[in-house]
Amino acid sequence: MRGLILLLMITAIKATNWTVMVYLCADNSLASQARDDLEEMEAVGSGPDFHLVVQLDLPDQEAERLYIKKGGSEHYPIGEVDMCDIDVLYDFIRWAKAYYPSDHYCLILWDHGTGWTGPPQFGFGSDFSSGNTISFAEGEMELLLKRVRKLLGRKIDLLVFDACLMGMVEIAGEVANSCRYLVASELTVPASGLPYDQILIGLQLDPSLSPEGLARLIIDEYFLAYHDSLQVDLSLWDLDHYDEFRKALDKILIEAMTTPPDTFLPKKVRRPFPAHSDLASLLNNLDPGFEPPPLISYHKGSYSGGAIWLPDSYYDFRQGIMSYQGLNWTISWWEEFLNFTYDQDDIPPETPIWKDSPTKDNNLLLSWSRASDLAPVHYFIYKATRTQVVFEDDGSGAGWEMAGFEVTPDGYHSGAGNNLNNWMVMRQPVSVQGCIIQFDLSYKIQDLRDTLILEYEDGGWHRLCYYYGESEWERHRRLLPFSGPLRIRFRYRTDASTAGSGAYLKNITIYDLGGVTPITHPLTDTSFYLFNQPHGDHYYLVEAIDDYQNRSDIDEPLKVNFKSYATPYTIPNPFRDRCRIIFDSPSPEVSVYIFSLDGRLIRKLQGEFDEYSIDWDGRDEQGRRLKNGIYLVLVKTGSFSRLGKIAKLE
Repeated sequence: MRGLILLLMITAIKATNWTVMVYLCADNSLASQARDDLEEMEAVGSGPDFHLVVQLDLPDQEAERLYIKKGGSEHYPIGEVDMCDIDVLYDFIRWAKAYYPSDHYCLILWDHGTGWTGPPQFGFGSDFSSGNTISFAEGEMELLLKRVRKLLGRKIDLLVFDACLMGMVEIAGEVANSCRYLVASELTVPASGLPYDQILIGLQLDPSLSPEGLARLIIDEYFLAYHDSLQVDLSLWDLDHYDEFRKALDKILIEAMTTPPDTFLPKKVRRPFPAHSDLASLLNNLDPGFEPPPLISYHKGSYSGGAIWLPDSYYDFRQGIMSYQGLNWTISWWEEFLNFTYDQDDIPPETPIWKDSPTKDNNLLLSWSRASDLAPVHYFIYKATRTQVVFEDDGSGAGWEMAGFEVTPDGYHSGAGNNLNNWMVMRQPVSVQGCIIQFDLSYKIQDLRDTLILEYEDGGWHRLCYYYGESEWERHRRLLPFSGPLRIRFRYRTDASTAGSGAYLKNITIYDLGGVTPITHPLTDTSFYLFNQPHGDHYYLVEAIDDYQNRSDIDEPLKVNFKSYATPYTIPNPFRDRCRIIFDSPSPEVSVYIFSLDGRLIRKLQGEFDEYSIDWDGRDEQGRRLKNGIYLVLVKTGSFSRLGKIAKLE
């Protein structure tokens, strides 16, 4: 008897060739189509060598799981769930694996789809009860599939989207690490979706189909069901070739960016959907002779089987790029190529942030984070002598003249509406020798149409920076190497079209830097070594500027104190005839002695030198030019002395 029970248990969990999991996320406008597709499935049901399981959620009933049988399925109610919660989807897959194990697993995700798109659109899924969706751009789908891969102990054999617009290279990038094959359409999918009855009949006839074979069956039956009456397209993505395809495309993109941009490219390509380009059409425009790796290994339909994001205009690109940067695909050169193609980049580089910058003696290794940007970036290092507050706003509005701006509990508000030209300007100037303008800013401003502008007065008003789009509260610091009486103005301009809620400003502060000195040529690296820095406090600033002259914010100035005095040196070093001797001492009134290496006095210079430097003609006391070689420089004042080496070389 015990043996019989054990035999029955083993039979119940015997693995079959396939478990097909259909996630019918229909708590939305597709409820009637979900019922129709369920009828198609139940017309065939599971077979002896494959399991068909469904999780179904409709607007008018609680969710349930079903083991699909011909004529009548087994129902397992699970109550009200959010089908766009990836934990709910994961639990369905875990249940299917536990109760219906197989050699191969196919996951069909059934619902609305919009491709990779970020908020306010959703990517995949729409659950009316919760209001949620599943995002690609925010990494939700990738996270889910990684968990499923760990659960299965291997990649999912086949992922199918019975949803619109999912046949995109960006989608492939999110699923490639966890799935072997992907079936998806670059076009919209008819409301009735996949012909499940015909697909299941095909699987019933040959349950030993490989993952690629099942994918081809799905594509063939889909095309057969619709091609006479509708424009359809469905393709098989062999995800083992994803990285190979990306690298091959990168070579073309990098080469294309060595020539003037083709700003007409967005108008040349074939579009399966607005803002999407057919992949084959794109590749033909970039390089007609290019033969891509077989990422799309099989397809039927009106297009080439795959799409990529290619907005019509820079305006559309600007609106989507922040969400797009959350995708794995952006490891490619595609977003940089798009930015290059539109040739209108106004996005500033990310702020470079100071890292640990160790000192040794009077030497300093400056180090900062890389500033992410869509165009090549160079870094500029500056040195200041102080950071003194010369203007600190109290939020009352007393320090400003305003037209259209107003004081609110949340800060200064720009106003909101159409055809505005509002402003707030400092009542009194402050004196600066280079400065940092710091402020906290939150805004929702219509992209490219409306603008918040920060300006400074120098004869007339000059733009320092501007903002549009959306941002929560963030602190900004802008470097302005301007000397003299300074007034700044914030100006908010809108046009006649739809306007956002405007901008809020607070904590506006101006720091005088006591002079700003550039100390490097443009750098591409993120570190710079400074030797022999003078005694005292120094303030270092780093700014990133891209090839479109967009300037980054700056991090807080890096304050470094050198307790000892630097050794004297010359500019240039080595020198040919004349040079300037730079020294560091407690007093500018010094005596400077130049010796040969054997200790013979060559020249004595003395006096009070305001800039801690002295010009020398390279001659000895008798007016004779020195020979090439190494010499010693001794700086003395009172009990203080510093010795350095200099070199003369013609």
